[in-house]
Amino acid sequence: MSKSSQDGWVRLGCCGRPHGLGGEVWFTADNAESETLRPGLALRLEAEDGEVRVVRVTDLRPSSGRFVIRLQGVDDRTSAEGINRWVASARRSDFPEPDDGEFYHVDLIGLEARGPEGEAIGEVTGVLRSPAHDLLVVGEGDDELLVPLVTDWIQRVDLDQGVVELARSEGLDS
Repeated sequence: MSKSSQDGWVRLGCCGRPHGLGGEVWFTADNAESETLRPGLALRLEAEDGEVRVVRVTDLRPSSGRFVIRLQGVDDRTSAEGINRWVASARRSDFPEPDDGEFYHVDLIGLEARGPEGEAIGEVTGVLRSPAHDLLVVGEGDDELLVPLVTDWIQRVDLDQGVVELARSEGLDS
């Protein structure tokens, strides 16, 4: 497993404006295709000022590329307005298990990237989404490399060993 903790909190998205009078809110998921957001899920809500609340999702439905969600303890428009722009996170251990050969982006952060000959390239510090394909961010600052997260570039991801093995390293620009 990578350096991300199985029990750590992982950002899922952000609460938006109230929807109606009964406490529902608009929710913009960072990954609208994720199956993690579901009724019964515990969410950690964090305000810009650092205030934190843990609540459960009691209901949700997709709507216009976002979700309308109902949260435990958010029962009216006033309380829904109170969580507008709060960031929502879920425990990593509450994510559904990925299929074989699949992984969550958060699990890649902290892995060691190695070249095709086993040489150390750097640490995976992030994953960027792009229209064509996702990109691994390896290193930081002036030493940062962007590696396409596709089979032409990635030979193997081994979460247990904590490594991403690149199929090639030529053409990587910092």
